[in-house]
Amino acid sequence: SDQTDVTEVGVMQRDEGDGDPHRWEQARKQAHQLTADLRSSLRRRRRSKLQSGHRTGQIDPHRVVQAVQGRDRVFQRREPGDDRDYACLIVLDRSGSMAGASIEAAERATAQLIRALTTVGVDTSVLSLWRNRPCLELPFGGTPRRFADHLTSARVGGGTPLSDAIAIARRRIVTGAGNQPFVIVITDGHPDDTDQYIDELDRCTFDIYGVYIDGTPGSDARYFDRLVYTDGESVAMTMRALAREMFK
Repeated sequence: SDQTDVTEVGVMQRDEGDGDPHRWEQARKQAHQLTADLRSSLRRRRRSKLQSGHRTGQIDPHRVVQAVQGRDRVFQRREPGDDRDYACLIVLDRSGSMAGASIEAAERATAQLIRALTTVGVDTSVLSLWRNRPCLELPFGGTPRRFADHLTSARVGGGTPLSDAIAIARRRIVTGAGNQPFVIVITDGHPDDTDQYIDELDRCTFDIYGVYIDGTPGSDARYFDRLVYTDGESVAMTMRALAREMFK
């Protein structure tokens, strides 16, 4: 709501030894293929292309017969590629129900995605839900490795205030260095306040993708622009597939 201000965001304190360097390094290596795929997709999208069906330009050799017949849409022109820059904010659920394998799998998937996105130039931030409040784990413009202890801490506790998280995400996303922002929510829960959540969702001018861990398919699709279901063992693979699809 309008009462949820950016100043309500907590900053996760770094305690020596909280994170797991081995898991971070493993995720970094596992992100290589996704990084290559995203780089290829972005390069393809940004490349200029010859498009046919214009009234002016160079004659399309494949439409010479149509030109002889007197048709006018027989020219081709080189059109600029997609020059959009992207910013991604990941909302990571650290509520008590995510304890154990779920949070470790979610962290691993998040680390892989961060590594791939930042390597191809997508400004990325992470906002977690921990002890009933949103906490900033990786700010836009930050170097992911410096925040590895935050992102691999396996900390959990409290509930899932998704409404507040979306409200804060809506305000923070504009600080990312990209003109095409999007949000990915990784959770095993549901909006804490459905009406407030829907109100916040209606105010968003960017896409919000949901990744439900061990969720049961049902009516929750209305809470996201796109919702995918997965389990703890497959969350990293699911998020990699989602990222590839988003940048096709």
